[in-house]
Amino acid sequence: MINRQLSRLLLCSILGSTTLISGCALVRKDSAPHQQLKPEQIKLADDIHLASSGWPQAQWWKQLNDPQLDALIQRTLSGSHTLAEAKLREEKAQSQADLLDAGSQLQVAALGMLNRQRVSANGFLSPYSMDAPALGMDGPYYTEATVGLFAGLDLDLWGVHRSAVAAAIGAHNAALAETAAVELSL
Repeated sequence: MINRQLSRLLLCSILGSTTLISGCALVRKDSAPHQQLKPEQIKLADDIHLASSGWPQAQWWKQLNDPQLDALIQRTLSGSHTLAEAKLREEKAQSQADLLDAGSQLQVAALGMLNRQRVSANGFLSPYSMDAPALGMDGPYYTEATVGLFAGLDLDLWGVHRSAVAAAIGAHNAALAETAAVELSL
């Protein structure tokens, strides 16, 4: 019996030490790290033209300093159903992104419930239908209370939730672009 325990102990120690030794790795001297560029040093090549170049500013009419034109465009923008729909789609996309992002946070819930039932003298709980204060029974009523607390956190090990949040943020950015395009077209 002792011989068998010693052989198991020896086997476990050999397996454990083999596992520990296999985790060791030969670390060679690595080359010096690359120099990081400062944000001021980063710029686009001269032959790259952004899509925004040549486009009018978002509120181009303000540069003209004409109060009558400002009032006319403000009235047009405030009365546009197309712009209102685009802004609603933008708000919906923002709320979807916020909802998905909230799913990655700590979730806490509390529960409280009180259930009071009248017990039949002919049913399964007939002993509780008696009025016997000495036994803790107060008549034909049965009261049950439940209190609970829940906390949970989604670890997102495979990045599914992170991808869904990124997609929702992309949809929100698309809705922002659509709203800007509608505003510009008016």
